[in-house]
Amino acid sequence: MLEDLKDHPTWYSNAQKENITWSVQSARETADFVHAVVAFKKNQEAAIVEDRRWKMEDRENVEDGRDGRWKMEDGKNREEEAAKEQNRRIEQGKLAEVKALAESPCEDWSAKGDRANAIMKMTREKFGSPVSAAMKEFIAHPSEATLRATGKSSVIAMTPDEADEAVETAEIFAKIAADAAKLGRDKNINAALQENCNWSETITREIVEFARAVATFKAAQQP
Repeated sequence: MLEDLKDHPTWYSNAQKENITWSVQSARETADFVHAVVAFKKNQEAAIVEDRRWKMEDRENVEDGRDGRWKMEDGKNREEEAAKEQNRRIEQGKLAEVKALAESPCEDWSAKGDRANAIMKMTREKFGSPVSAAMKEFIAHPSEATLRATGKSSVIAMTPDEADEAVETAEIFAKIAADAAKLGRDKNINAALQENCNWSETITREIVEFARAVATFKAAQQP
Protein backbone atom coordinates (compact mmCIF):
# COMPACT_ATOMS: atom_id res chain seq x y z
CA MET A 1 0.00 0.00 0.00
CA LEU A 2 2.85 2.38 0.77
CA GLU A 3 4.29 1.63 -2.68
CA ASP A 4 0.93 2.49 -4.27
CA LEU A 5 0.88 5.77 -2.36
CA LYS A 6 4.32 6.68 -3.67
CA ASP A 7 3.53 5.65 -7.26
CA HIS A 8 0.00 7.06 -7.42
CA PRO A 9 -0.33 9.91 -4.89
CA THR A 10 -3.40 11.29 -6.61
CA TRP A 11 -5.38 8.16 -5.79
CA TYR A 12 -5.61 9.15 -2.12
CA SER A 13 -6.93 12.10 -0.19
CA ASN A 14 -4.68 13.97 2.24
CA ALA A 15 -6.39 12.27 5.18
CA GLN A 16 -5.87 8.85 3.63
CA LYS A 17 -2.20 9.63 2.97
CA GLU A 18 -1.72 10.66 6.57
CA ASN A 19 -3.43 7.54 7.90
CA ILE A 20 -1.46 5.20 5.63
CA THR A 21 1.87 6.80 6.54
CA TRP A 22 1.08 6.67 10.24
CA SER A 23 -0.05 3.04 10.04
CA VAL A 24 3.19 2.04 8.31
CA GLN A 25 5.23 3.90 10.92
CA SER A 26 3.29 2.25 13.75
CA ALA A 27 3.82 -1.20 12.25
CA ARG A 28 7.56 -0.51 11.98
CA GLU A 29 7.74 0.73 15.56
CA THR A 30 5.80 -2.34 16.69
CA ALA A 31 8.27 -4.62 14.93
CA ASP A 32 11.23 -2.70 16.37
CA PHE A 33 9.77 -3.01 19.85
CA VAL A 34 9.24 -6.75 19.47
CA HIS A 35 12.86 -7.15 18.38
CA ALA A 36 13.92 -5.21 21.48
CA VAL A 37 11.87 -7.46 23.78
CA VAL A 38 13.27 -10.61 22.15
CA ALA A 39 16.82 -9.26 22.52
CA PHE A 40 16.09 -8.41 26.16
CA LYS A 41 14.91 -11.97 26.82
CA LYS A 42 18.00 -13.41 25.13
CA ASN A 43 20.18 -11.26 27.39
CA GLN A 44 18.27 -12.57 30.38
CA GLU A 45 18.89 -16.11 29.21
CA ALA A 46 22.62 -15.39 28.83
CA ALA A 47 22.73 -13.98 32.35
CA ILE A 48 21.09 -17.14 33.71
CA VAL A 49 23.63 -19.32 31.92
CA GLU A 50 26.52 -17.24 33.29
CA ASP A 51 25.08 -17.36 36.80
CA ARG A 52 24.74 -21.14 36.53
CA ARG A 53 28.37 -21.47 35.36
CA TRP A 54 29.70 -19.48 38.31
CA LYS A 55 27.70 -21.50 40.79
CA MET A 56 28.96 -24.73 39.28
CA GLU A 57 32.55 -23.48 39.63
CA ASP A 58 31.88 -22.49 43.22
CA ARG A 59 30.68 -26.01 44.00
CA GLU A 60 33.76 -27.51 42.41
CA ASN A 61 35.96 -25.37 44.65
CA VAL A 62 34.30 -26.63 47.84
CA GLU A 63 36.31 -29.32 49.55
CA ASP A 64 34.99 -32.86 49.64
CA GLY A 65 35.03 -32.87 53.44
CA ARG A 66 32.43 -30.16 53.88
CA ASP A 67 29.98 -30.47 56.77
CA GLY A 68 26.24 -31.13 56.72
CA ARG A 69 25.41 -27.44 56.37
CA TRP A 70 27.35 -27.22 53.13
CA LYS A 71 25.62 -30.33 51.84
CA MET A 72 22.20 -28.84 52.57
CA GLU A 73 23.13 -25.62 50.78
CA ASP A 74 24.48 -27.61 47.86
CA GLY A 75 21.21 -29.51 47.60
CA LYS A 76 19.28 -26.26 47.66
CA ASN A 77 21.53 -24.82 44.94
CA ARG A 78 20.91 -27.90 42.80
CA GLU A 79 17.15 -27.42 43.14
CA GLU A 80 17.49 -23.77 42.18
CA GLU A 81 19.61 -24.69 39.16
CA ALA A 82 17.03 -27.27 38.07
CA ALA A 83 14.26 -24.67 38.34
CA LYS A 84 16.28 -22.12 36.37
CA GLU A 85 17.04 -24.68 33.69
CA GLN A 86 13.35 -25.48 33.36
CA ASN A 87 12.49 -21.77 33.11
CA ARG A 88 15.23 -21.32 30.54
CA ARG A 89 13.77 -24.08 28.37
CA ILE A 90 10.31 -22.55 28.66
CA GLU A 91 11.69 -19.15 27.62
CA GLN A 92 13.48 -20.74 24.68
CA GLY A 93 10.22 -22.33 23.56
CA LYS A 94 8.41 -18.99 23.74
CA LEU A 95 11.15 -17.27 21.77
CA ALA A 96 11.00 -19.99 19.13
CA GLU A 97 7.26 -19.44 18.68
CA VAL A 98 7.69 -15.67 18.32
CA LYS A 99 10.57 -16.17 15.86
CA ALA A 100 8.53 -18.64 13.78
CA LEU A 101 5.68 -16.15 13.51
CA ALA A 102 8.08 -13.32 12.67
CA GLU A 103 9.56 -15.37 9.82
CA SER A 104 6.22 -16.49 8.39
CA PRO A 105 5.64 -15.35 4.77
CA CYS A 106 3.49 -12.32 4.00
CA GLU A 107 2.16 -11.50 0.57
CA ASP A 108 1.27 -7.84 0.95
CA TRP A 109 1.32 -4.82 3.26
CA SER A 110 -1.96 -5.74 4.92
CA ALA A 111 -0.70 -9.22 5.79
CA LYS A 112 2.52 -7.74 7.17
CA GLY A 113 0.53 -5.38 9.35
CA ASP A 114 -1.60 -8.25 10.66
CA ARG A 115 1.56 -10.24 11.37
CA ALA A 116 3.14 -7.35 13.27
CA ASN A 117 0.05 -7.12 15.45
CA ALA A 118 0.04 -10.88 15.99
CA ILE A 119 3.74 -10.87 16.96
CA MET A 120 3.16 -8.06 19.42
CA LYS A 121 0.18 -9.83 20.96
CA MET A 122 2.11 -13.10 21.26
CA THR A 123 5.06 -11.33 22.86
CA ARG A 124 2.75 -9.58 25.32
CA GLU A 125 0.90 -12.76 26.28
CA LYS A 126 3.97 -15.01 26.55
CA PHE A 127 6.46 -12.65 28.18
CA GLY A 128 4.47 -9.86 29.76
CA SER A 129 6.34 -6.71 30.75
CA PRO A 130 10.15 -6.67 30.53
CA VAL A 131 10.00 -5.08 33.98
CA SER A 132 10.25 -8.15 36.23
CA ALA A 133 8.82 -8.59 39.72
CA ALA A 134 12.35 -8.12 41.12
CA MET A 135 12.67 -4.80 39.29
CA LYS A 136 9.30 -3.66 40.67
CA GLU A 137 10.48 -4.67 44.15
CA PHE A 138 13.52 -2.44 43.72
CA ILE A 139 11.26 0.44 42.67
CA ALA A 140 9.22 -0.03 45.84
CA HIS A 141 12.18 -0.73 48.17
CA PRO A 142 15.45 0.53 46.65
CA SER A 143 18.54 -1.00 48.27
CA GLU A 144 21.75 -2.74 47.30
CA ALA A 145 20.10 -6.10 47.99
CA THR A 146 16.98 -5.48 45.87
CA LEU A 147 19.11 -4.05 43.06
CA ARG A 148 21.30 -7.17 42.99
CA ALA A 149 18.18 -9.31 43.09
CA THR A 150 17.18 -7.91 39.69
CA GLY A 151 20.12 -9.77 38.14
CA LYS A 152 20.88 -6.79 35.88
CA SER A 153 24.67 -6.75 36.00
CA SER A 154 24.94 -3.78 33.63
CA VAL A 155 22.52 -1.77 35.77
CA ILE A 156 24.26 -2.77 38.99
CA ALA A 157 27.58 -1.56 37.58
CA MET A 158 26.20 1.77 36.31
CA THR A 159 27.72 5.04 37.45
CA PRO A 160 25.34 7.84 38.52
CA ASP A 161 25.96 9.64 35.19
CA GLU A 162 25.20 6.47 33.21
CA ALA A 163 22.01 5.98 35.22
CA ASP A 164 20.92 9.53 34.36
CA GLU A 165 21.57 8.87 30.67
CA ALA A 166 19.50 5.68 30.91
CA VAL A 167 16.60 7.72 32.29
CA GLU A 168 16.81 10.16 29.38
CA THR A 169 16.82 7.31 26.85
CA ALA A 170 13.89 5.56 28.53
CA GLU A 171 11.90 8.80 28.60
CA ILE A 172 12.40 9.25 24.85
CA PHE A 173 10.96 5.80 24.10
CA ALA A 174 8.13 6.35 26.58
CA LYS A 175 7.21 9.64 24.89
CA ILE A 176 7.17 7.94 21.46
CA ALA A 177 4.97 5.13 22.78
CA ALA A 178 2.60 7.54 24.54
CA ASP A 179 2.26 9.73 21.44
CA ALA A 180 1.58 6.69 19.23
CA ALA A 181 -1.09 5.38 21.61
CA LYS A 182 -2.79 8.78 21.81
CA LEU A 183 -2.70 9.27 18.04
CA GLY A 184 -4.19 5.80 17.58
CA ARG A 185 -7.06 6.68 19.89
CA ASP A 186 -7.62 9.99 18.11
CA LYS A 187 -7.72 8.28 14.69
CA ASN A 188 -9.76 5.27 15.83
CA ILE A 189 -7.28 2.71 14.48
CA ASN A 190 -8.11 -1.00 14.53
CA ALA A 191 -8.44 -2.60 17.95
CA ALA A 192 -5.48 -4.98 17.59
CA LEU A 193 -3.00 -2.22 16.77
CA GLN A 194 -4.41 0.05 19.48
CA GLU A 195 -4.08 -2.71 22.05
CA ASN A 196 -0.41 -3.12 21.15
CA CYS A 197 0.18 0.63 21.25
CA ASN A 198 -1.42 0.81 24.70
CA TRP A 199 0.77 -2.05 25.90
CA SER A 200 3.90 -0.33 24.59
CA GLU A 201 2.85 2.83 26.41
CA THR A 202 2.40 0.93 29.68
CA ILE A 203 5.65 -0.99 29.71
CA THR A 204 7.81 1.91 28.52
CA ARG A 205 6.33 3.90 31.42
CA GLU A 206 7.32 1.06 33.78
CA ILE A 207 10.85 1.05 32.35
CA VAL A 208 11.09 4.79 33.03
CA GLU A 209 10.02 4.20 36.63
CA PHE A 210 12.75 1.59 37.07
CA ALA A 211 15.38 3.78 35.41
CA ARG A 212 14.46 6.72 37.64
CA ALA A 213 14.61 4.54 40.74
CA VAL A 214 18.09 3.35 39.75
CA ALA A 215 19.29 6.90 39.06
CA THR A 216 17.96 8.16 42.40
CA PHE A 217 19.59 5.24 44.23
CA LYS A 218 22.93 5.73 42.46
CA ALA A 219 22.91 9.45 43.23
CA ALA A 220 22.22 8.77 46.92
CA GLN A 221 25.23 6.43 47.06
CA GLN A 222 27.66 9.15 46.04
CA PRO A 223 29.93 10.37 48.86
